[in-house]
Amino acid sequence: MRSPVEAAELASYGRFPEHIERDWLGRWCHLSEADVSLARRRAGDVTRLGFAAQLVTVRATGTFLADPTAVPAPVVASLARQLDIGDPSVLAGYRELPVRWKHTGEIRRRYGYRDFGSQPSHFILVLWLYLQVWVDDLGPSVLFRAAHRRLLAERVLLPGENVLARMVASVRERATRRLWRCLAAAASPELTDRLMALLVVPEGKRRSELDRLRRPPFRPKVGGLVQALERLGEVRALGAGALDLSRLPPRRVAGLARYAEDAWVTQLADLAPDRRAATLIAFLHVLTASARDDVIDIFEVVFGDMQRAATNRGQNRRAGELRDYDRAVGEVLSAMASVLGALDDDEAIAAVIEEFREDRGQIERAMGTVTALMRPPADPFHERLVACYPQIRQFLPLLIEAVAFESTEVARPVLDAYQALGSWLAERPHTTRLPDTEVPVEVVNTSWEPHVRDRPDGSINRAAYACCVLDRLRVGLRRRDIYVSKSIRWGDPRAELLPPETWDQQREQACEELALDPDPANVVAQLARALDDAWRRTADGLSTNPDLRIENRDGHDRVVASPLDAIDEPASLVGLRTMVEGLLPEVEIADVPLEVHGWTGFLDEYVHISGSSTRADGLNESISALLVSEACNLGLTPVTDDDYQPLSRDRLNWTAQNYARSATHAAATTRLFDYHAALDLAKAWGGGEMASADGMRFVIPVSTIYAGYNPRYFGRQRGSTLYTWMADTHATFHQTLIPGTQRDSLYVLDGLMANQTGVRPDTVSTDTAGASEIVFALAWTLGYRYAPRLADLADHRLWRTDPAAHYGPLDGLARNRINTALITDQWDEICRLTASLEARTVTPSAILRSLQRGPNPSSLGRALAELGRVIKTLHVLDYCHDPVYRRAIHRLLGRGEGRNSLARDVFHGGRGQLRQHYQAGQENQLGALGLMVNIIVLWQTVYTQAALDHLAANGHHPDPANVARLSPLGHPTINLQGRYRTTSRPPTGQLRPLRTAR
Repeated sequence: MRSPVEAAELASYGRFPEHIERDWLGRWCHLSEADVSLARRRAGDVTRLGFAAQLVTVRATGTFLADPTAVPAPVVASLARQLDIGDPSVLAGYRELPVRWKHTGEIRRRYGYRDFGSQPSHFILVLWLYLQVWVDDLGPSVLFRAAHRRLLAERVLLPGENVLARMVASVRERATRRLWRCLAAAASPELTDRLMALLVVPEGKRRSELDRLRRPPFRPKVGGLVQALERLGEVRALGAGALDLSRLPPRRVAGLARYAEDAWVTQLADLAPDRRAATLIAFLHVLTASARDDVIDIFEVVFGDMQRAATNRGQNRRAGELRDYDRAVGEVLSAMASVLGALDDDEAIAAVIEEFREDRGQIERAMGTVTALMRPPADPFHERLVACYPQIRQFLPLLIEAVAFESTEVARPVLDAYQALGSWLAERPHTTRLPDTEVPVEVVNTSWEPHVRDRPDGSINRAAYACCVLDRLRVGLRRRDIYVSKSIRWGDPRAELLPPETWDQQREQACEELALDPDPANVVAQLARALDDAWRRTADGLSTNPDLRIENRDGHDRVVASPLDAIDEPASLVGLRTMVEGLLPEVEIADVPLEVHGWTGFLDEYVHISGSSTRADGLNESISALLVSEACNLGLTPVTDDDYQPLSRDRLNWTAQNYARSATHAAATTRLFDYHAALDLAKAWGGGEMASADGMRFVIPVSTIYAGYNPRYFGRQRGSTLYTWMADTHATFHQTLIPGTQRDSLYVLDGLMANQTGVRPDTVSTDTAGASEIVFALAWTLGYRYAPRLADLADHRLWRTDPAAHYGPLDGLARNRINTALITDQWDEICRLTASLEARTVTPSAILRSLQRGPNPSSLGRALAELGRVIKTLHVLDYCHDPVYRRAIHRLLGRGEGRNSLARDVFHGGRGQLRQHYQAGQENQLGALGLMVNIIVLWQTVYTQAALDHLAANGHHPDPANVARLSPLGHPTINLQGRYRTTSRPPTGQLRPLRTAR
């Protein structure tokens, strides 16, 4: 049985840290003038230092030590310096002095320390804890840590660790049981009975109705969309979605729903009545909204595929028509050439006209062919899409009836047309044409006009009108100009910003925490000075910078930076790498996770889906086997051993169902990252100040809507992108799965905001695809430096704020002016958006999707673009002027590419293709892959350090510059394609012997 509170939390409770750092000393051990004055009232250095030690002890640990002299030496030394005591060792005599008990009482009185059980502070603490756990399903360790910090802040003496742990457990239990009761009471007995019936497996079937409903459709076909609409109807008919749960904490309700989504039906059936009813109600309530989102997901894919297929069919047919078109154009061209050649000769022109009379029919036929086959540039082949209307008709009435969209004012004509189309189909299903006065026509743009109004009378073709409306609807959905209220994936991100009234209350505090000046005049002035200085610095250094030059292209000056030369590897580095790799022990991939767990305990992050703290025997081996199976893309057979219970197929399936999920993979990744970041060798590679974000493409050959087309990466199949954030220590701290190959710039900031590790990078680099002016702006307001690699540097426009400034040879580059008035006008909204991102009320990708798209961006979007142009210009000028800065970016992105190469090597099974139908399955498997890469990086780092220590002990002291260029992103001695079943036990408490040290 494992304690509900993690051992790490208990180990730090009421104790000094194991390692005392300077910042910790400054925070807890600094004595104010009043503290020093009070300590110096004591007689003698022993009592003065003892009094100060007791004061600092209770401040830092929340309790008085039984032995008041058991204080870490750095703390004693710091106090002695502040009290001008030359010999800190005099503290040893304090433990025998009876006056120490009086000091304890005096400190309690003067500084207001109270006992844990004193009222009303005890009641206030319990109430505070209850509110925390009522709002969110916080784990025991998180609550224990929060209570510990609050007790320290409120100057309440800490109780025993078990007392506080029991109180946390009691509060969690009370809040949880209240939630169950409230949910169960929200449903009528009839609804509860209907939901309970979902757990029953109907006669003659293999699955319960709940199993059937919670499996979303995944086929990107019209049939899959119809199936999704029917499923939505069934879920709504149950009635749980109509319950008013607004007074219950949404995160707790969502937590119950997640459990019901992943648990086996037998597990749900075994729950206590109240909990079972509450869990099913929460799940069906959430499923109602989720099923609606599933419908929109499939519609977006299906209609997009229809448009793509229509374009392909049109292009194929166009290729077949080109011969006739070219022939007809040639005849018309020849005739026109004859006319032009005879214009100045009356006799010749008469002959040409006579010839035309004889060949008139042939010329008219050629002109008719040209007219029929001639198409405008970038023709979307809408007529091919209209030909698909019989397929569209299968789902269109159901879609319009099932999903109620909302829109911004810009997209209002699209929504009006969508609703009018629904009325047309419902009231006059057999009428295929209507006068243009009976339906809104503002939705019809230029490219659709000839198809929608395809007759001289201007009447509306229903099939073309429907296709036009759905085309514009899809575009609006992708821009979030059209959205669904209270939707998770298709909601309005603008509605998730901090409300204006909340922002009015929090403005000053939020701006202070974000280090943003609320006065836009100051901000604009500072940016203008920085930009002017950057232009002048670059201009002054142009003559001495051989890598930077100005070229005139198309009548405009363009900035060009010479490619960086590769840095040759010195022989000493090659030799060091060879020696290190020669020392690393050989190991099978199956044995690495358990060995790394022995150092870090990362497998303890895999908690049961129910939240239970119980651990089955051999569970760590089962989880380790699953990680190898998923990360190497092998399936269960290679890791299964039916003669050993932890590795039996039944145990592995049970473990996968109850322990392996995206949340546990992420928690384990965080623990590994923090352990790795604290290693000296990782610090030599990078201090965590810089991070890179890069995408890795996966072909998904199975039927799924959670993938997209891109011939460059996936050929004729679909695929997705695993977008990963890696610190300069070579370890990954976050990743997200992006269906298809959407523009990277949408997601650059997501990983930084979701970072749960102890390292906070201040610079993030991406490839050119991640560059966006709005991303530059939001990264800057959030406190990050956005530093993308710019492959197409000459194509980027550069900007200035002062039109009268002269920058010498760079004047031709600084030809665009920033609209600072727009920044000033929208600065408060920019601050509100930044505070909303920091508060996690909205994700960066969601708001960027609405700000970056569309021909008519909002004032906020335009202001962010102007701000981003300032920041981007500063980056480009630094990028051109400073080769060290440019090389750091390239080096960091090179590490990201090395990480992706390692991930490719690990994910070698199944031809490296991802074969999961559902998004959750895809995320789970790639979560295991990301974790395994971090496991290998940590293993390589630890043994590389051991090898370096071995070399140093034998008289070889490598150059620190060479050590900094070593990399843990290889696997020279880790066999990825050998044995996958764990049959050996890793060493406990020690490392494997190095190869030359056996």
